[in-house]
Amino acid sequence: EESFAESLSFSLTQSGHQVALAANGTTGLEQLRQKRFDLILLDLMLPGEDGFEVCRVIQKLENPIPIIMVTAKGSETDRVVGLELGADDYLVKPFSLRELEARIKAVLRRRKREGTSLPKSELEIDFERRSAKRLGKPIDLSPKEWDLLGSLARENGKIVSKETLLNQVWGADFDGDPRAVEIHVYLLRQKLEINPGNPKHVLTVKRMGYRFEP
Repeated sequence: EESFAESLSFSLTQSGHQVALAANGTTGLEQLRQKRFDLILLDLMLPGEDGFEVCRVIQKLENPIPIIMVTAKGSETDRVVGLELGADDYLVKPFSLRELEARIKAVLRRRKREGTSLPKSELEIDFERRSAKRLGKPIDLSPKEWDLLGSLARENGKIVSKETLLNQVWGADFDGDPRAVEIHVYLLRQKLEINPGNPKHVLTVKRMGYRFEP
């Protein structure tokens, strides 16, 4: 439902999330091939491939993305089938934004416990608690530095362009200093690296962008 989706997208964006919309299962799966997502809100009653089929496809991915099924179908059978297919949670319309936010946080918390902490002998980063240590000593990162580090770390060593980082961390409408990414990468290195001039974690890939090595 276009109006419902747009309203939900607006509310979640206001809460600090970055949201992409897909009107059907085919478009949604295509977006998954192009971008990295932390969580999917999946309606069961989609045109074309229904939510159950989309869920089956997502669960076959190498790194399945957590799913909250959002639907008007509230029968026990539908709930059981959805959860058995691999959905992390199931929310029946109508629901409040507050309840949805709580479910989102709970699902992300569970998934983060499974693998977003990056313990290392030199560098320890816990994205759930936003805490970091270097050689056992706490590192104080600003909110923007955390956002930048998170955007890099989510790509699991893949290169992220400056343009992508600028859009993800500062937003598509940002009209401030165009060197914001370089400046914050410099600041990150000063805090994370033992030798900022020869970094081993936040790496520059010439003419392409940056990548993160834990």
